[in-house]
Amino acid sequence: MENQEETIIRINGQDYLVNLSNLNKLTELLDSLSPYIDPEHMIVDITFNGNNLEETDWDSSIKKFSGGVFEIKTDSPKNFAISRLKESPYIVNAILKIIREARLLFAEGRVREANDMMVKGVNALKEFFNWFGVISRLLDPEMVKIFDISEVVENLANQCEKVANAQIYQSWWGISETLKNQVEPILDELETFLRKTLRSQAL
Repeated sequence: MENQEETIIRINGQDYLVNLSNLNKLTELLDSLSPYIDPEHMIVDITFNGNNLEETDWDSSIKKFSGGVFEIKTDSPKNFAISRLKESPYIVNAILKIIREARLLFAEGRVREANDMMVKGVNALKEFFNWFGVISRLLDPEMVKIFDISEVVENLANQCEKVANAQIYQSWWGISETLKNQVEPILDELETFLRKTLRSQAL
């Protein structure tokens, strides 16, 4: 009879049978897998029975996963970073569309909707820069320099401060003009820079 405490761990297509009886949490299982993972690699994806893990799964009892199949994919930090950086131009383009929509709403005098859209755009921009910074740190030092966007971040921060000041004085026309003439062109240039840089590096 099959031991229900045993779970299959599939790492990059290679199967390992692991007994979960001495483990309590999912994090303990991941810690126990280090002998099976290339020390130069990191875990880039993990599913259980074909499904992505939920936040609550990490605090669940390990017994919840008995008798199933974990599929784990690993890769070098550099390759993982590159695969994610390929998404960056599309993310910037999506943020640009949000900012443009906010600008059009301000121009139409639909202030409440415009402010909501602007908050959405600014938050998305902050999340993107945080994400980009984390991903970039996984690259080689030379590539970190190539993908450096710190000047763009500073420039956008200055322009967003102008928008915030215009909001204080309820200068909706001023906000619309700043977005149109300053923020949108910077985002457009950032998208172009990322696309060209990825292409030049044959990524």
